[in-house]
Amino acid sequence: MSPRFVLSHAATLCLLVLAACAGPARLSERDVAVAEDELRAHDMEWAAASAAGDVEGMVAFYADDVVFLAPGFPVLRGVEAVTAAMSDMHAAPGFSLTWEPGSVTVAPSGDMAWVYGTYEMAMPSESGELTHDHGKYMEVWEREGAGKWRCVADMIHSDGEGHTEASEAKP
Repeated sequence: MSPRFVLSHAATLCLLVLAACAGPARLSERDVAVAEDELRAHDMEWAAASAAGDVEGMVAFYADDVVFLAPGFPVLRGVEAVTAAMSDMHAAPGFSLTWEPGSVTVAPSGDMAWVYGTYEMAMPSESGELTHDHGKYMEVWEREGAGKWRCVADMIHSDGEGHTEASEAKP
């Protein structure tokens, strides 16, 4: 082997080691702010689809392998399971679900983010009375290779016992 061959391969190896040690690329503050605005807009579009009863529009924001966690439900894994549950809920008379993002955080690498906020939900109880609930939610988002954001984990947490319209009428 010639010294030039060894030297060029050693230099290449050093560059690869340095690149590996540098860690993932970091977004600029401006790019983080743009990504946060983009995710807030996605979350608002998603909430609008829910308010309109558009289940297909809602589940379009989920990754295929999404995990959905909600009180009273088993852990739902995969977009098909979430679609079935959302379809059933939205088909119930009087059902509504709205939410508003409170905070959006994008990881410095720009490939992951989390959003949390508050939700309001109305759903018929087993007796048929409309039950109202409110609470908090948390979503974890990943950016796909083409730059599109998908929700990979969605969790809601009720602030307490639901209340019915009959209980609201009482002083």
